[in-house]
Amino acid sequence: MNFLFAILVVAVVGYAVASTARIPDAHPRDVLLLRLGLAPGMGFGLVSIWYLVALAAGVPRWAEIGVEILAGGGAAGWLYWKHQLPSRSSQPRARTGFVVAGVISVTGLFASFWIRYAIEPLGFWDAWALWNAHARILDLAGHNWREVIRASVHPDYPALLSVTVARMWHSVGGEPTWIPALIGFLFLVGTTAILYGTLGVMGQRDASCVALVLLGLNFGVPAVASSQCADWPLAYFFTGCLALILLGRQTTLLGGLMAGLAAWTKNEGLLFALVLGLTFAVLDRRVLRALVPPLALMAAVVLWYKWAIHVPNDLFQPSGQSLLPGYSDPRSLLVRVTDYHRLRTIASRFSDQLAAFGILLSPALIVSLQPSRRKEWLDFRLQLRLLRAPLACVVTLVLMIAGYAAVYVITPMNVEIHLTTSIDRLFVQLWPGTLLCALAVIMFSPSTRPETGDVNIQRPLHSSYGED
Repeated sequence: MNFLFAILVVAVVGYAVASTARIPDAHPRDVLLLRLGLAPGMGFGLVSIWYLVALAAGVPRWAEIGVEILAGGGAAGWLYWKHQLPSRSSQPRARTGFVVAGVISVTGLFASFWIRYAIEPLGFWDAWALWNAHARILDLAGHNWREVIRASVHPDYPALLSVTVARMWHSVGGEPTWIPALIGFLFLVGTTAILYGTLGVMGQRDASCVALVLLGLNFGVPAVASSQCADWPLAYFFTGCLALILLGRQTTLLGGLMAGLAAWTKNEGLLFALVLGLTFAVLDRRVLRALVPPLALMAAVVLWYKWAIHVPNDLFQPSGQSLLPGYSDPRSLLVRVTDYHRLRTIASRFSDQLAAFGILLSPALIVSLQPSRRKEWLDFRLQLRLLRAPLACVVTLVLMIAGYAAVYVITPMNVEIHLTTSIDRLFVQLWPGTLLCALAVIMFSPSTRPETGDVNIQRPLHSSYGED
Protein backbone atom coordinates (compact mmCIF):
# COMPACT_ATOMS: atom_id res chain seq x y z
CA MET A 1 0.00 0.00 0.00
CA ASN A 2 2.84 2.41 0.85
CA PHE A 3 4.46 1.64 -2.50
CA LEU A 4 1.24 2.29 -4.39
CA PHE A 5 0.88 5.59 -2.54
CA ALA A 6 4.45 6.59 -3.44
CA ILE A 7 3.92 5.73 -7.11
CA LEU A 8 0.58 7.55 -7.15
CA VAL A 9 2.17 10.73 -5.77
CA VAL A 10 4.90 10.54 -8.42
CA ALA A 11 2.36 10.00 -11.20
CA VAL A 12 -0.04 12.76 -10.15
CA VAL A 13 2.64 15.37 -9.42
CA GLY A 14 4.53 14.53 -12.61
CA TYR A 15 1.45 14.65 -14.81
CA ALA A 16 0.28 17.91 -13.22
CA VAL A 17 3.60 19.58 -14.01
CA ALA A 18 3.65 18.10 -17.53
CA SER A 19 0.10 19.39 -18.10
CA THR A 20 1.32 22.97 -17.81
CA ALA A 21 2.64 22.49 -21.35
CA ARG A 22 -0.01 24.07 -23.57
CA ILE A 23 0.16 22.88 -27.17
CA PRO A 24 -2.72 24.32 -29.20
CA ASP A 25 -3.83 22.93 -32.57
CA ALA A 26 -2.37 19.50 -31.84
CA HIS A 27 -4.24 16.21 -31.77
CA PRO A 28 -5.40 15.34 -28.20
CA ARG A 29 -3.92 11.86 -28.41
CA ASP A 30 -0.45 13.16 -29.23
CA VAL A 31 -0.60 15.78 -26.47
CA LEU A 32 -1.79 13.18 -23.94
CA LEU A 33 0.97 10.77 -24.95
CA LEU A 34 3.60 13.49 -24.64
CA ARG A 35 2.38 14.48 -21.17
CA LEU A 36 2.25 10.86 -20.03
CA GLY A 37 5.81 10.45 -21.27
CA LEU A 38 6.99 13.51 -19.35
CA ALA A 39 5.18 12.55 -16.13
CA PRO A 40 7.53 9.82 -14.76
CA GLY A 41 10.68 11.90 -14.99
CA MET A 42 9.15 15.06 -13.59
CA GLY A 43 7.44 13.12 -10.82
CA PHE A 44 10.50 11.11 -9.83
CA GLY A 45 12.71 14.18 -10.07
CA LEU A 46 10.63 16.52 -7.91
CA VAL A 47 9.74 13.86 -5.33
CA SER A 48 13.41 12.85 -5.05
CA ILE A 49 14.36 16.41 -4.18
CA TRP A 50 11.70 16.57 -1.48
CA TYR A 51 12.77 13.18 -0.04
CA LEU A 52 16.42 14.28 0.17
CA VAL A 53 15.49 17.65 1.71
CA ALA A 54 13.35 15.85 4.30
CA LEU A 55 16.21 13.44 5.05
CA ALA A 56 18.79 16.23 5.37
CA ALA A 57 16.51 18.41 7.51
CA GLY A 58 15.45 15.57 9.79
CA VAL A 59 11.75 15.90 8.92
CA PRO A 60 9.69 13.27 10.81
CA ARG A 61 8.25 10.49 8.73
CA TRP A 62 4.64 11.49 9.45
CA ALA A 63 5.34 15.06 8.31
CA GLU A 64 7.08 13.83 5.15
CA ILE A 65 4.07 11.70 4.21
CA GLY A 66 1.74 14.58 5.08
CA VAL A 67 3.52 16.87 2.66
CA GLU A 68 3.37 14.21 -0.06
CA ILE A 69 -0.37 13.79 0.52
CA LEU A 70 -0.86 17.56 0.24
CA ALA A 71 1.27 17.69 -2.91
CA GLY A 72 -0.55 14.80 -4.53
CA GLY A 73 -3.96 16.08 -3.53
CA GLY A 74 -3.16 19.61 -4.67
CA ALA A 75 -1.89 18.35 -8.02
CA ALA A 76 -4.99 16.19 -8.50
CA GLY A 77 -7.25 19.13 -7.62
CA TRP A 78 -5.41 21.40 -10.03
CA LEU A 79 -5.76 18.84 -12.81
CA TYR A 80 -9.50 18.57 -12.13
CA TRP A 81 -10.23 22.29 -12.07
CA LYS A 82 -7.91 23.21 -14.93
CA HIS A 83 -8.96 20.37 -17.22
CA GLN A 84 -9.59 21.59 -20.72
CA LEU A 85 -10.61 19.65 -23.79
CA PRO A 86 -7.82 20.10 -26.34
CA SER A 87 -8.75 21.32 -29.77
CA ARG A 88 -9.08 18.77 -32.51
CA SER A 89 -6.85 18.77 -35.55
CA SER A 90 -7.02 17.05 -38.90
CA GLN A 91 -3.50 15.65 -39.07
CA PRO A 92 -3.07 12.58 -41.28
CA ARG A 93 -2.68 9.17 -39.69
CA ALA A 94 0.46 7.11 -39.98
CA ARG A 95 0.46 4.55 -42.76
CA THR A 96 -0.40 1.02 -41.68
CA GLY A 97 3.02 -0.41 -42.49
CA PHE A 98 4.73 2.20 -40.33
CA VAL A 99 2.35 1.53 -37.42
CA VAL A 100 2.93 -2.23 -37.58
CA ALA A 101 6.70 -1.77 -37.66
CA GLY A 102 6.55 0.62 -34.70
CA VAL A 103 4.42 -1.75 -32.61
CA ILE A 104 6.71 -4.69 -33.34
CA SER A 105 9.78 -2.64 -32.45
CA VAL A 106 8.37 -1.37 -29.15
CA THR A 107 7.14 -4.84 -28.19
CA GLY A 108 10.57 -6.30 -28.87
CA LEU A 109 12.25 -3.46 -26.98
CA PHE A 110 10.11 -3.93 -23.88
CA ALA A 111 10.50 -7.72 -24.02
CA SER A 112 14.28 -7.38 -24.33
CA PHE A 113 14.30 -5.15 -21.25
CA TRP A 114 12.66 -7.77 -19.03
CA ILE A 115 14.67 -10.63 -20.52
CA ARG A 116 17.86 -8.81 -19.65
CA TYR A 117 16.51 -8.11 -16.16
CA ALA A 118 15.83 -11.83 -15.72
CA ILE A 119 19.42 -12.56 -16.75
CA GLU A 120 20.98 -9.77 -14.65
CA PRO A 121 18.55 -8.89 -11.83
CA LEU A 122 21.23 -6.80 -10.10
CA GLY A 123 21.99 -4.78 -13.24
CA PHE A 124 25.44 -3.69 -14.37
CA TRP A 125 28.40 -3.54 -12.02
CA ASP A 126 27.93 0.22 -11.62
CA ALA A 127 24.34 -0.36 -10.50
CA TRP A 128 25.02 -2.47 -7.41
CA ALA A 129 28.40 -0.88 -6.65
CA LEU A 130 27.29 2.74 -7.05
CA TRP A 131 23.70 3.77 -7.76
CA ASN A 132 21.91 1.10 -5.72
CA ALA A 133 24.65 1.19 -3.09
CA HIS A 134 23.96 4.91 -2.61
CA ALA A 135 20.24 4.13 -2.46
CA ARG A 136 20.85 1.55 0.27
CA ILE A 137 22.80 4.10 2.30
CA LEU A 138 20.11 6.76 1.92
CA ASP A 139 17.46 4.22 2.93
CA LEU A 140 19.24 2.73 5.96
CA ALA A 141 21.75 5.27 7.27
CA GLY A 142 19.15 7.81 8.34
CA HIS A 143 20.48 11.19 9.42
CA ASN A 144 24.08 9.91 9.21
CA TRP A 145 23.83 9.40 5.46
CA ARG A 146 26.47 12.04 4.66
CA GLU A 147 29.19 10.35 6.70
CA VAL A 148 28.36 6.90 5.41
CA ILE A 149 28.01 7.81 1.73
CA ARG A 150 31.44 9.51 1.71
CA ALA A 151 33.01 6.06 2.07
CA SER A 152 31.23 4.72 -1.03
CA VAL A 153 32.23 4.77 -4.70
CA HIS A 154 31.81 8.20 -6.35
CA PRO A 155 29.81 9.65 -3.44
CA ASP A 156 29.42 13.07 -5.10
CA TYR A 157 27.53 11.76 -8.16
CA PRO A 158 24.13 13.46 -8.64
CA ALA A 159 21.51 11.46 -6.79
CA LEU A 160 18.14 11.56 -8.55
CA LEU A 161 18.16 7.84 -9.34
CA SER A 162 19.61 6.75 -5.99
CA VAL A 163 17.19 8.89 -3.98
CA THR A 164 14.26 7.61 -6.07
CA VAL A 165 15.23 3.98 -5.49
CA ALA A 166 15.74 4.69 -1.77
CA ARG A 167 12.29 6.28 -1.52
CA MET A 168 10.64 3.28 -3.19
CA TRP A 169 12.62 0.78 -1.12
CA HIS A 170 11.57 2.63 2.01
CA SER A 171 7.94 2.37 0.94
CA VAL A 172 8.08 -1.44 0.67
CA GLY A 173 10.32 -1.97 3.71
CA GLY A 174 12.95 -3.91 1.80
CA GLU A 175 15.36 -3.87 -1.13
CA PRO A 176 13.79 -5.94 -3.93
CA THR A 177 15.64 -5.78 -7.24
CA TRP A 178 12.41 -5.21 -9.18
CA ILE A 179 12.13 -1.68 -7.77
CA PRO A 180 15.15 -0.19 -9.65
CA ALA A 181 14.21 -2.32 -12.67
CA LEU A 182 10.66 -0.92 -12.66
CA ILE A 183 12.00 2.63 -12.39
CA GLY A 184 14.26 2.01 -15.38
CA PHE A 185 11.34 0.54 -17.33
CA LEU A 186 9.17 3.59 -16.63
CA PHE A 187 11.95 5.80 -17.99
CA LEU A 188 12.11 3.60 -21.10
CA VAL A 189 8.35 3.76 -21.62
CA GLY A 190 8.45 7.52 -21.04
CA THR A 191 11.15 7.94 -23.69
CA THR A 192 9.12 6.09 -26.31
CA ALA A 193 6.04 8.16 -25.44
CA ILE A 194 7.99 11.43 -25.72
CA LEU A 195 9.41 10.45 -29.12
CA TYR A 196 6.08 9.37 -30.55
CA GLY A 197 4.07 12.20 -29.00
CA THR A 198 6.47 14.98 -29.97
CA LEU A 199 6.75 13.96 -33.60
CA GLY A 200 2.99 13.40 -33.69
CA VAL A 201 2.38 16.93 -32.40
CA MET A 202 4.61 18.14 -35.23
CA GLY A 203 2.33 16.33 -37.68
CA GLN A 204 4.92 13.68 -38.53
CA ARG A 205 3.00 10.48 -37.77
CA ASP A 206 5.13 8.31 -40.05
CA ALA A 207 8.25 9.76 -38.45
CA SER A 208 6.86 8.86 -35.01
CA CYS A 209 6.76 5.21 -36.05
CA VAL A 210 10.19 5.42 -37.67
CA ALA A 211 11.58 6.80 -34.38
CA LEU A 212 10.27 3.77 -32.47
CA VAL A 213 11.77 1.39 -35.04
CA LEU A 214 15.18 3.07 -34.92
CA LEU A 215 15.09 3.17 -31.12
CA GLY A 216 14.60 -0.60 -31.09
CA LEU A 217 17.29 -1.19 -33.72
CA ASN A 218 19.97 0.07 -31.32
CA PHE A 219 20.66 -3.05 -29.28
CA GLY A 220 22.41 -0.97 -26.65
CA VAL A 221 19.09 0.61 -25.64
CA PRO A 222 17.54 -2.37 -23.76
CA ALA A 223 20.93 -3.21 -22.27
CA VAL A 224 21.49 0.28 -20.86
CA ALA A 225 17.83 0.82 -19.90
CA SER A 226 17.78 -2.43 -17.87
CA SER A 227 21.21 -1.82 -16.32
CA GLN A 228 19.75 0.02 -13.28
CA CYS A 229 22.35 2.74 -13.88
CA ALA A 230 21.59 6.43 -14.42
CA ASP A 231 22.48 6.43 -18.13
CA TRP A 232 18.98 5.74 -19.45
CA PRO A 233 17.20 8.18 -17.10
CA LEU A 234 19.72 10.71 -18.39
CA ALA A 235 18.84 9.84 -22.01
CA TYR A 236 15.19 10.32 -21.07
CA PHE A 237 15.80 13.81 -19.69
CA PHE A 238 17.93 14.79 -22.70
CA THR A 239 15.13 13.68 -25.02
CA GLY A 240 12.42 15.42 -23.02
CA CYS A 241 14.35 18.68 -22.90
CA LEU A 242 15.02 18.72 -26.64
CA ALA A 243 11.39 17.77 -27.39
CA LEU A 244 10.00 20.64 -25.32
CA ILE A 245 12.38 23.10 -26.94
CA LEU A 246 11.41 21.92 -30.42
CA LEU A 247 7.72 22.46 -29.65
CA GLY A 248 8.09 26.21 -29.10
CA ARG A 249 8.34 28.81 -26.38
CA GLN A 250 5.14 27.70 -24.66
CA THR A 251 6.94 24.56 -23.52
CA THR A 252 10.48 25.91 -23.17
CA LEU A 253 10.17 26.53 -19.43
CA LEU A 254 9.50 22.84 -18.90
CA GLY A 255 12.45 22.13 -21.17
CA GLY A 256 14.63 24.00 -18.70
CA LEU A 257 13.23 21.85 -15.90
CA MET A 258 14.08 18.69 -17.83
CA ALA A 259 17.62 19.96 -18.42
CA GLY A 260 17.94 20.70 -14.72
CA LEU A 261 16.72 17.22 -13.82
CA ALA A 262 19.33 15.82 -16.21
CA ALA A 263 21.95 17.66 -14.16
CA TRP A 264 20.45 16.10 -11.00
CA THR A 265 20.75 12.64 -12.60
CA LYS A 266 24.39 12.37 -13.67
CA ASN A 267 27.51 14.50 -14.18
CA GLU A 268 26.98 14.35 -17.93
CA GLY A 269 23.73 16.18 -17.26
CA LEU A 270 25.72 19.09 -15.86
CA LEU A 271 27.66 19.19 -19.12
CA PHE A 272 24.37 19.10 -21.04
CA ALA A 273 22.96 22.03 -19.05
CA LEU A 274 26.12 24.06 -19.67
CA VAL A 275 26.24 23.25 -23.39
CA LEU A 276 22.53 23.95 -23.81
CA GLY A 277 22.87 27.34 -22.15
CA LEU A 278 25.88 28.31 -24.24
CA THR A 279 24.18 27.22 -27.47
CA PHE A 280 21.06 29.31 -26.90
CA ALA A 281 23.12 32.23 -25.60
CA VAL A 282 24.52 32.40 -29.12
CA LEU A 283 21.49 31.34 -31.20
CA ASP A 284 18.43 32.58 -29.33
CA ARG A 285 18.66 34.51 -26.08
CA ARG A 286 14.90 34.73 -25.71
CA VAL A 287 14.75 30.96 -25.38
CA LEU A 288 17.69 31.09 -22.96
CA ARG A 289 15.75 33.43 -20.68
CA ALA A 290 12.96 30.85 -20.48
CA LEU A 291 15.39 27.99 -19.83
CA VAL A 292 17.43 29.66 -17.10
CA PRO A 293 15.02 29.89 -14.09
CA PRO A 294 14.25 26.16 -13.65
CA LEU A 295 17.73 25.22 -14.80
CA ALA A 296 19.36 27.50 -12.22
CA LEU A 297 17.11 26.13 -9.46
CA MET A 298 18.04 22.54 -10.25
CA ALA A 299 21.72 23.45 -10.56
CA ALA A 300 21.53 24.88 -7.05
CA VAL A 301 20.18 21.53 -5.79
CA VAL A 302 23.05 19.64 -7.44
CA LEU A 303 25.67 22.04 -6.11
CA TRP A 304 24.20 21.84 -2.62
CA TYR A 305 24.37 18.04 -2.73
CA LYS A 306 27.99 18.07 -3.88
CA TRP A 307 28.81 20.61 -1.17
CA ALA A 308 27.07 18.46 1.47
CA ILE A 309 29.09 15.40 0.44
CA HIS A 310 32.24 17.51 0.06
CA VAL A 311 34.68 15.06 -1.53
CA PRO A 312 37.07 15.80 -4.43
CA ASN A 313 35.97 14.62 -7.85
CA ASP A 314 38.20 11.79 -9.10
CA LEU A 315 38.37 13.38 -12.57
CA PHE A 316 40.62 16.08 -11.13
CA GLN A 317 42.62 13.93 -8.75
CA PRO A 318 46.35 14.32 -9.53
CA SER A 319 47.71 11.32 -11.41
CA GLY A 320 44.61 9.30 -10.64
CA GLN A 321 45.78 8.78 -7.05
CA SER A 322 42.30 7.73 -5.84
CA LEU A 323 41.88 5.01 -8.45
CA LEU A 324 42.56 1.29 -8.36
CA PRO A 325 45.98 0.05 -9.56
CA GLY A 326 45.99 -0.42 -13.33
CA TYR A 327 42.92 1.77 -13.73
CA SER A 328 44.83 5.04 -13.47
CA ASP A 329 47.28 6.88 -15.70
CA PRO A 330 50.04 8.19 -13.40
CA ARG A 331 51.38 10.69 -15.95
CA SER A 332 50.82 14.44 -15.65
CA LEU A 333 47.90 16.17 -17.35
CA LEU A 334 50.18 17.83 -19.92
CA VAL A 335 51.68 14.48 -20.92
CA ARG A 336 48.25 12.85 -21.18
CA VAL A 337 46.68 15.49 -23.41
CA THR A 338 49.68 15.50 -25.76
CA ASP A 339 50.04 11.72 -26.05
CA TYR A 340 49.46 10.97 -29.75
CA HIS A 341 48.62 7.29 -29.18
CA ARG A 342 46.06 8.21 -26.52
CA LEU A 343 44.43 10.84 -28.76
CA ARG A 344 44.36 8.44 -31.74
CA THR A 345 42.72 5.75 -29.60
CA ILE A 346 40.00 8.17 -28.49
CA ALA A 347 39.45 9.43 -32.05
CA SER A 348 39.21 5.85 -33.37
CA ARG A 349 36.61 4.79 -30.82
CA PHE A 350 34.53 7.91 -31.38
CA SER A 351 34.69 7.39 -35.14
CA ASP A 352 33.33 3.87 -34.71
CA GLN A 353 30.42 5.15 -32.60
CA LEU A 354 29.60 7.96 -35.04
CA ALA A 355 29.68 5.53 -37.94
CA ALA A 356 27.22 3.29 -36.09
CA PHE A 357 24.98 6.32 -35.56
CA GLY A 358 25.07 7.05 -39.28
CA ILE A 359 24.22 3.46 -40.20
CA LEU A 360 21.28 3.37 -37.78
CA LEU A 361 19.95 6.69 -39.06
CA SER A 362 20.23 5.69 -42.72
CA PRO A 363 16.75 4.06 -42.87
CA ALA A 364 15.16 7.38 -41.86
CA LEU A 365 17.09 9.19 -44.56
CA ILE A 366 16.06 6.61 -47.16
CA VAL A 367 12.40 6.90 -46.18
CA SER A 368 12.57 10.70 -46.27
CA LEU A 369 13.93 10.61 -49.83
CA GLN A 370 11.00 8.63 -51.17
CA PRO A 371 8.92 10.62 -53.66
CA SER A 372 5.78 12.16 -52.23
CA ARG A 373 3.00 14.22 -53.75
CA ARG A 374 3.23 16.58 -50.78
CA LYS A 375 6.95 17.23 -50.89
CA GLU A 376 9.03 19.06 -53.44
CA TRP A 377 12.78 19.41 -53.22
CA LEU A 378 12.82 23.19 -53.47
CA ASP A 379 10.41 23.58 -50.57
CA PHE A 380 12.28 20.97 -48.55
CA ARG A 381 15.59 22.78 -48.94
CA LEU A 382 14.26 26.23 -48.24
CA GLN A 383 12.72 25.13 -44.96
CA LEU A 384 16.01 23.93 -43.51
CA ARG A 385 17.08 27.58 -43.17
CA LEU A 386 14.10 28.34 -40.96
CA LEU A 387 14.43 25.57 -38.39
CA ARG A 388 16.35 27.42 -35.71
CA ALA A 389 15.19 25.20 -32.84
CA PRO A 390 16.35 21.91 -34.44
CA LEU A 391 19.61 23.62 -35.37
CA ALA A 392 20.23 24.62 -31.75
CA CYS A 393 19.38 21.11 -30.55
CA VAL A 394 21.70 19.51 -33.10
CA VAL A 395 24.51 21.89 -32.09
CA THR A 396 23.90 20.91 -28.46
CA LEU A 397 24.26 17.22 -29.27
CA VAL A 398 27.43 17.81 -31.30
CA LEU A 399 28.96 19.81 -28.45
CA MET A 400 28.00 17.02 -26.04
CA ILE A 401 30.02 14.56 -28.14
CA ALA A 402 32.92 17.00 -28.13
CA GLY A 403 32.60 17.34 -24.37
CA TYR A 404 32.65 13.58 -23.90
CA ALA A 405 35.81 13.38 -26.01
CA ALA A 406 37.43 16.14 -23.93
CA VAL A 407 36.73 14.20 -20.72
CA TYR A 408 38.50 11.16 -22.13
CA VAL A 409 41.46 13.33 -23.06
CA ILE A 410 41.95 14.80 -19.58
CA THR A 411 40.84 11.86 -17.42
CA PRO A 412 43.47 10.39 -15.08
CA MET A 413 42.06 6.93 -15.78
CA ASN A 414 43.57 4.36 -18.11
CA VAL A 415 41.96 5.50 -21.35
CA GLU A 416 41.62 2.01 -22.86
CA ILE A 417 39.71 0.71 -19.84
CA HIS A 418 37.71 3.91 -19.56
CA LEU A 419 36.63 3.77 -23.21
CA THR A 420 35.79 0.08 -23.09
CA THR A 421 33.60 0.40 -20.00
CA SER A 422 31.76 3.62 -20.80
CA ILE A 423 31.72 4.86 -24.40
CA ASP A 424 28.81 2.67 -25.51
CA ARG A 425 26.66 4.00 -22.67
CA LEU A 426 27.59 7.60 -23.42
CA PHE A 427 26.40 7.32 -27.00
CA VAL A 428 23.22 5.51 -25.96
CA GLN A 429 22.51 8.53 -23.74
CA LEU A 430 22.38 10.67 -26.89
CA TRP A 431 20.60 8.19 -29.17
CA PRO A 432 16.90 9.05 -28.56
CA GLY A 433 17.64 12.79 -28.63
CA THR A 434 19.56 12.34 -31.86
CA LEU A 435 16.63 10.44 -33.34
CA LEU A 436 14.23 13.20 -32.39
CA CYS A 437 16.31 16.01 -33.87
CA ALA A 438 17.23 14.07 -37.01
CA LEU A 439 13.65 13.10 -37.77
CA ALA A 440 12.40 16.61 -37.03
CA VAL A 441 14.67 17.84 -39.83
CA ILE A 442 15.08 15.15 -42.49
CA MET A 443 11.47 13.92 -42.43
CA PHE A 444 9.89 17.36 -42.24
CA SER A 445 7.00 17.22 -44.70
CA PRO A 446 5.32 20.55 -45.44
CA SER A 447 1.60 20.53 -45.97
CA THR A 448 0.06 22.52 -48.79
CA ARG A 449 -2.85 24.86 -48.33
CA PRO A 450 -5.41 23.64 -50.89
CA GLU A 451 -6.87 27.08 -51.46
CA THR A 452 -3.57 28.79 -52.29
CA GLY A 453 -0.98 26.11 -52.86
CA ASP A 454 1.35 27.94 -50.44
CA VAL A 455 3.65 25.93 -48.24
CA ASN A 456 2.39 25.80 -44.65
CA ILE A 457 5.40 25.33 -42.42
CA GLN A 458 4.57 23.39 -39.26
CA ARG A 459 3.89 25.73 -36.32
CA PRO A 460 5.89 24.01 -33.58
CA LEU A 461 9.11 24.25 -35.58
CA HIS A 462 8.75 27.70 -37.06
CA SER A 463 6.37 30.23 -35.53
CA SER A 464 8.13 30.36 -32.20
CA TYR A 465 11.64 30.27 -33.61
CA GLY A 466 11.36 32.09 -36.88
CA GLU A 467 13.98 34.54 -38.00
CA ASP A 468 13.83 37.90 -36.24
